[in-house]
Amino acid sequence: MLRSRSLSLSALLADRSVHITAERARQRGIPIVLVGGAVRDALLDVEPGDLDFAVQGDAVRLARQCADALDGAFYVMDAERGVARVLLPAMEGRLAQVLDFVKCRGESWKADLLERDFTINAIACDIESGDIVDPLGGCADLASRTLRCVGPRSLQDDPVRGVRGVRLAHQFGLSIEAQTWRAICESAAAIGRPSAERVRDAFLDLLGLDRAAAALDDLWRAGLLARILPELAPLHGVTQSPPHVLDVLAHTFAVVQAEVGARAVLDARLSEPLRAQLAAHFDAVAVEGRHRTVLFRLAALLHDVGKAHTRSVDVDGRIRFFEHEAVGAKLAAVRAGELRLSGQAVDVVKRIVALHMRPNQFARDVQAYTVRALHRLAQHAGDVLPDLALLAICDCMGKSGAAESGAAVDCERSLDVAAALVELYFTRYHESVRPAALLTGTDLIALGVRPGRRMGRVLDAVREAQLAGEIADVAAARALAQRLLGEIDA
Repeated sequence: MLRSRSLSLSALLADRSVHITAERARQRGIPIVLVGGAVRDALLDVEPGDLDFAVQGDAVRLARQCADALDGAFYVMDAERGVARVLLPAMEGRLAQVLDFVKCRGESWKADLLERDFTINAIACDIESGDIVDPLGGCADLASRTLRCVGPRSLQDDPVRGVRGVRLAHQFGLSIEAQTWRAICESAAAIGRPSAERVRDAFLDLLGLDRAAAALDDLWRAGLLARILPELAPLHGVTQSPPHVLDVLAHTFAVVQAEVGARAVLDARLSEPLRAQLAAHFDAVAVEGRHRTVLFRLAALLHDVGKAHTRSVDVDGRIRFFEHEAVGAKLAAVRAGELRLSGQAVDVVKRIVALHMRPNQFARDVQAYTVRALHRLAQHAGDVLPDLALLAICDCMGKSGAAESGAAVDCERSLDVAAALVELYFTRYHESVRPAALLTGTDLIALGVRPGRRMGRVLDAVREAQLAGEIADVAAARALAQRLLGEIDA
C-alpha cells in the first residue's frame, strides 16, 4: 500500500458519504475500499463523481444501512453477485450522487482489481487509512498518461470496455498502449453481445466529450463505430458533386468536427442574451441524464445516412440525393430506437435529420427565404430549431472538410439564416410561431363548414397567413376563410 498525498483524494475521503460508509463498515468489521473512477479522478485532481465501493462481505446489507444513514434511495442491482446502489438526491452545494456497493470478486483486493478493465481504473483506496492499493501499476500509467488493459481477457469478457477505453483516452489525454489498442479493435466483433443499454451508455458518454470528434475517429478506426451505427459504413466511397470535395462518410466526420468552429462563428453573430440562451439549450439535460449536445452530435452523425440509398446521376453527370433527408430520418429513428433512447429523444434526432436541409436551402435560394417559409420551418421544427441552425453551419463548413471557424467565410448566407433561426426561436417563438389560433375548427363549423379535408386546408392557410403577419385579428381571419372557401368551391 502507498500513502496518497493527493489533496483531491483527501477531500474525497472527507466527503460525508464516504465518512458514513467507512463508519458503518467499521461497525460491522467489513473491509471496504473505494475503487475505480472516483479514485482515478481524485489522483488526477479532477472532481470525482459517483462512488464505487468493493466490499469483502455482505455488500447489499451494508448498502442498505448506508442508504438509511444518508437518507438515500436503496436498490438491489444484482442479488446473486451482491451488487446494490444508493442514490442520494441533489442538495444545496452538492449534486446528486450514486454510490455502488459490489461484493469483492476475489479473496483479496488484488484478485478483485484483476477483474477490472484498465490499470488506471484498478486503483483502490482504503477509506479508513487513505492508503492506495495499486498492484497493477495504475498510478504509474496515470503519471505517464498511458491507457493499458489489466490483462489479455479484460476486453474479451466485456466488449463495452473497448468503447470506454477510447473515451477514457480522449477524456484524460492518454496514449493507448499497443496491445491495448489491438484488444480494443478485437472487441468490435463482439460489441453486439452486451445489452443495447450498456452500449448506448458507453457511446453517449463518448459523445459528451469535449474532444468527441477525435474520439469518434478512433472509434471508427477500431471498427466499433461501424458496429454501433451500421448506417455509416455504406457512406464510405459515396461520392458527391461540387462544392463537396469529400465522400459522404468523410463529410459526415467533417460536419461533427466543425461543431466547435460553427459555435464560435454563430455566437459572434448573436447578442449576449441569445448566446446565453443558445448555450443553455445545448447544456439542458435531454438524453439519459446527458446534455442536449449529445443528441445533436448523434443527429449530426446520422444526418446524411439516407444518401447511400438515394444516390442518382443526371445525364450531365451531376450527382443527386433526392429525398435523402426523409429516408435518413426513418433510418435515424430506427437506429436511435435500437440504442434504446427514449421516445422523445428518438423524435428529436428524427426531426433534426428530416429538416436539416431546409436552412441551407434558404441560404442558397433567396426567393425561397420568405417570412412564410421561415415560420413554416419553425412550426415543423419546434424545439430543434436551434439544433438546425447550428447543423446548417456545420454542414456548410463540412463540404470542404475544414473545421476551423475561418472556414466559415464561404458560409455567410448559412450564418445569416442560422442567426435568424436562433433569434426567432428565443425571442419570438411563442408570440409569432405558436400564438393562439385566430380561427378554429369550431369557428368554421359555425360558418357551416363540415369537418374534413376542406376544413383542414382552410385552417392551414389561415394559420400560415397569421404567422406571416398578413392577418392579425379574428375578423380578418374569418374574411380570409370565407374567401378561401369560395375559391375551393368555385
